[in-house]
Amino acid sequence: MLSKFLKNRNLVESCIRYSTGACPPPKKGLVLGVYRECNQNELRLSTQAQNFNDSIQGKAEEFLLTSNIAEQPVVVAHNLHPDYFAVAFAGIGPKDAKFNSQESLEECLEWTRIGAGLGARALHQYGVDQIYVENMSSPDAAAEGSVMGVWEFDAYQTDEESVRSIVLPFNVSDPNLWKYGTITGEATNLARYIAHLPPNEGTPEAIAKFAIDNLCKCQVNVDVRDVEWIEQKKLNSILNVAKGSRRLPLLLELSYCGGVADQKPAVLIGDGCTYDSWGLCLQDNQQVDWGMYGKSGAAAVIAAMKGIAQLSLPLNVNALVPLYENKPGAMALKPGSVIKTFDGNTTEVHSTNVSSRLVLSDLIGYSHTLAPNVIVNISALSNDTRKYMSSGAIFGFTTDDDIYKTFEEAASSTGDRVIRGPLWEFYKAKTTWPTMADTRVVPNQCTGDAMAAAMFLENFKPKGAAMVTLDIGGSAFLRSLKPDHYLRPHRMTGSPMRAVIQFLKQIACPNDRRLRC
Repeated sequence: MLSKFLKNRNLVESCIRYSTGACPPPKKGLVLGVYRECNQNELRLSTQAQNFNDSIQGKAEEFLLTSNIAEQPVVVAHNLHPDYFAVAFAGIGPKDAKFNSQESLEECLEWTRIGAGLGARALHQYGVDQIYVENMSSPDAAAEGSVMGVWEFDAYQTDEESVRSIVLPFNVSDPNLWKYGTITGEATNLARYIAHLPPNEGTPEAIAKFAIDNLCKCQVNVDVRDVEWIEQKKLNSILNVAKGSRRLPLLLELSYCGGVADQKPAVLIGDGCTYDSWGLCLQDNQQVDWGMYGKSGAAAVIAAMKGIAQLSLPLNVNALVPLYENKPGAMALKPGSVIKTFDGNTTEVHSTNVSSRLVLSDLIGYSHTLAPNVIVNISALSNDTRKYMSSGAIFGFTTDDDIYKTFEEAASSTGDRVIRGPLWEFYKAKTTWPTMADTRVVPNQCTGDAMAAAMFLENFKPKGAAMVTLDIGGSAFLRSLKPDHYLRPHRMTGSPMRAVIQFLKQIACPNDRRLRC
């Protein structure tokens, strides 16, 4: 009967071994920061690490002198303190790190995320139940990095012995900042989880139910619009793209009311193609299995709405999340088709492997009914960013300099870096000529496709609203094993969820302290 109440087999076996029937205490670990000075072999303990070292009569410093932390990002020591099974010492960069304009990065925050994340992950691999993390250079960055560092997608693994480590603060200087970082880290993990759902499980219906289960309890209103509603509203692009699949499309309308009643909302639009095999245009698709990652934009928006609500940001936010499949069924959209979009104009579809921009065009047009102040579009818009940016940055497009500056500041402080893409008339010409309709969806193979896609979406922007389009085709997936990172290689990143939350926070609270060194 005991196994029915306890899920962790290790815990069950440990309890049985104790003749008294009492379970053993949780295994604890501690993550401390070590600054790297100009000389590679010269190290300096953080304030909390130095205090810990003093409490154990300098044993930590003795250990570090004989360790190879100069060549490794983290080293783990045992038997330093009776309260901790293991202590991880993590490199957190130079003590005087600050904003690096060349890197477009608040380096002290990113070094802290990396150190906290790798340190927590090292202890997680030792089976530590409770991982205590100090604030290093910044408590919010330390919380964020460690929460993301221990996450792994194991929803479909049958190994019952895996340990679920929890991250806890260790003498942090500001508990509120720690809580902020924990919320954004957990929201990032939620986005990563949704993006990783396999296509037979992460269907439009399943993701809609997942959004209801996770958002309604956070005071986010969730309306699930069915195919009849979509047809009634004349959102013809999503209807045409989804015709090749037996699964009917859905549209999630999410709303959070944190501002005053008459305040214009920010509108988030996240592409949710739960499986994209490029429709009928299969001939050039060399990685069909990557089609499951087309929902990364939707994952980021759903997670961002949860984070925004948990942080109680003082603004109104609406989100539109289309959920559909782009497959080569008998009724699939044909190359050369002409579609009448929501705004009454026509679009010629040269190739069906550009579903995201086609679907987003209708939702951008529909967003005018919400009277938005700013619109943020998120999708794997093109192959350009995957080919040329890899996992390094988001490609951002906007004609509003102030909006871009605000988003760039948010991106540099959260580690979700952004590079501005050009919206030139040169690329606009690609969306209007040659075509027999008002606009054309440029084939994905064309050079400059990301720019042309962003210019195509500009045609549908409501008057009076600022808009930024984020192409996450590269940033949504971490490909490289190096350099060492708090995110796991060969896994989804949750990008640009953290940058979007910080962006909206800076809009809502321009006078508040921004995340910076």
